[in-house]
Amino acid sequence: NQNGTRISLKTEDKIGVLEDITNEFVKHNCNITNLGVYDLEDNCKNLIFRTNAEDTTALENELKEKGYEILDTRKC
Repeated sequence: NQNGTRISLKTEDKIGVLEDITNEFVKHNCNITNLGVYDLEDNCKNLIFRTNAEDTTALENELKEKGYEILDTRKC
């Protein structure tokens, strides 16, 4: 079992969103180990990232500042 964090985001379904978010993971030196994409209402997606990083506070704050809604964060 690998320690890390699972972050669930609500995003618009539009071109460039995944690139924008994954660039933030790179910026904060967080490796993405798993990704799930699920449909939500109103042309939105639920992106669930699992990362090997245990402290994702700075990443989460940056994503919030960029306007992404964090639905859930939990340690794995």
